Amino acid sequence: MSTGILPSRMNLQLFKVKAVSAKKGFDLLKKKADALKKAFRGILQKIVESKACIGEDYNEAMLGLAEATFAAGDFSRAVVDHVKKKTPVRLTVHSDNIAGVHLPIFTLRHEEDNSDDNSLLGLTGGGGAINKAREKFTKFLKVLVTVASL
Repeated sequence: MSTGILPSRMNLQLFKVKAVSAKKGFDLLKKKADALKKAFRGILQKIVESKACIGEDYNEAMLGLAEATFAAGDFSRAVVDHVKKKTPVRLTVHSDNIAGVHLPIFTLRHEEDNSDDNSLLGLTGGGGAINKAREKFTKFLKVLVTVASL
C-alpha cells in the first residue's frame, strides 16, 4: 500500500503553489547572496588599501615620536600628568544594513577642546615636534578605525 498523496486537482494546485513559492524563495536568497558578495568585494578592496597605509602611517607616527623625544627629551611623565578624564576624541558606532545583515561602522569624531592643557608641553624645546607627533598619531588612529569598521 502506498502512503503517497492522492492525485487530485486540489493537490496539484497545492504543489504548483509550493513550487512557485520555492522558486521565489530561491530567487530572493540568490539576490541576497549576490548583494553580500558585492559588499564583501568592496570591503575587501578597502581593507587591502587601508592595510597598505597602516604600515606606512605607523612608521611615520613612531618616527614622529622619536623626533619629539629627541627634541623635547622624555616628556611621557608630563603627558601622563596632564591626562584628562574626558578626551576630545570620540568613537561612534552605527550599523549598516546590507541585504538584512547588520555590519558595524565605526567613525572617529573630534570635539573641540577649549582648555588645552598640553599647549605648554615642551614649550622650551620641541613643542612643535610634539604637536607633529600628535598629528601623526591622530592620522594613524583614523586609519585604525577605518580598518576596524571593515
